[in-house]
Amino acid sequence: MMKHNEQSSDAWASALPASLADFIWPKETLPEVSLSRTEDHWVLETSVEHQVRLGRFVGSEARALGAGVLIPNTDHHIKQLIWLSAAMPVTCSDGIMPEFLPPSVESLRKEVSMLPSRYCKFGALFRLCDGRERSILIDYVLQEARHMSVDVSAQGNAQPLDAKVLTPRGWMAMSDMRIGQLVIGSNGFPTPVTGVFPKGPRDVYRVTFSDGASVECCDEHLWDVNTPYRRAANKVSRVLSLKQVMDNLFDNANNPRHSIPVMAAAHFDAKDISEGSSYQLGLLLAGATSPGMAAKNEAANLFEQHSNLTFQSAIWSALSPDSGLPRDSLCIPIKSRVSLLQGLMDVAGLVEDTGAVEFATGSKRMSEAVSTLVRSLGGTAKATFNRTRFLSSETDGHHIVNICLPRDIVPFSEPERCERWAAAARYNEPVRTMESVEYVGTKRCQCISVAAADHLYVTDDFIVTHNTARKSEPF
Repeated sequence: MMKHNEQSSDAWASALPASLADFIWPKETLPEVSLSRTEDHWVLETSVEHQVRLGRFVGSEARALGAGVLIPNTDHHIKQLIWLSAAMPVTCSDGIMPEFLPPSVESLRKEVSMLPSRYCKFGALFRLCDGRERSILIDYVLQEARHMSVDVSAQGNAQPLDAKVLTPRGWMAMSDMRIGQLVIGSNGFPTPVTGVFPKGPRDVYRVTFSDGASVECCDEHLWDVNTPYRRAANKVSRVLSLKQVMDNLFDNANNPRHSIPVMAAAHFDAKDISEGSSYQLGLLLAGATSPGMAAKNEAANLFEQHSNLTFQSAIWSALSPDSGLPRDSLCIPIKSRVSLLQGLMDVAGLVEDTGAVEFATGSKRMSEAVSTLVRSLGGTAKATFNRTRFLSSETDGHHIVNICLPRDIVPFSEPERCERWAAAARYNEPVRTMESVEYVGTKRCQCISVAAADHLYVTDDFIVTHNTARKSEPF
């Protein structure tokens, strides 16, 4: 086997995910990874001390098995394996381990031209792929070569350093982005950052959307937008700068013209809790934050039905009426988050005759937490305070969250409300339109590029936005 080229390790380390670089370049040793596959999974075999980090880099759906890591056989994970093959020596049965070369446009093109040679960096992966998967591999590597050939240093599209970016482990500041850092793409899955470009001070604007979500960016920042007319004509979305959007923000009837994609439910890298436990947590917190006894009684009855335990009324005095949701509960797996939402909604949610879905609570913190929970599941949520809805002697008003969810996320478990919701859900898909743009001031900014095919990532309030500009280049 060929040995690692020590002179090139620093160049590679600067272009890799921290979670991978941490163990690819230890001071003395370099781990070896062997790749094979079964009918449904890819299998990466490596030393035990590297399995956890290896699985974390490839994604939360990977799992350890003996001396290996099992990875689902999906297009998304093939792309992750491409990154892994570029980053470290990956072998298969022929035992070939190519020398490392710093990533560049020419080196990536050369690697593709060498396929299916045993000495190609992607050779081990390529030889285990079928015809369709080989096309994915070649297209993806050439796409990365195109992206690396673009000089984006002069382009201004950027967000402030204090903007938030969603990652598989929660939110991170834009200032903390590094090449290789995994962020959440528009499809809800992780995608690696492929470039970080500081921009210095820029004029920054706050963009506010129809559900109250907002984000800050400069006027050259790019957005993937569509209009009602274009959607009706089955036309694809367009990528426009904020300045272009601002020049044409409303239509002739003064309605917001531009909408952006709504993120699919986010896949987080977090420990699971049982769906039953998350449902019961939702019941208790909905009851505790409701100012009326009717909701508390409903929560107690449902808790007993679903737990086979006798409910103790003293629990209401132990829970704050201004509770929110535990911070960790917002990053649990999708099924558990849906169960948590169903527990909340079975107590304090309702479906209007129009099909509109609402959650009512006496706690502002809970209304904000439910908004975050819904948005993490690919929905839209707008929180307001209403002094006339559900008016009683026990309260002077309620915090109302208007909710819209994709059809595959059912917010209730109670059959009657499920049926009413399902009948209307096909007409009520989540939509986010740009409602206002306000000047904020000057802030230090930067932009990033991501590996996702649509070039989209998720920022503040689960807003889907575009990465730095990329120009087409003929091959």
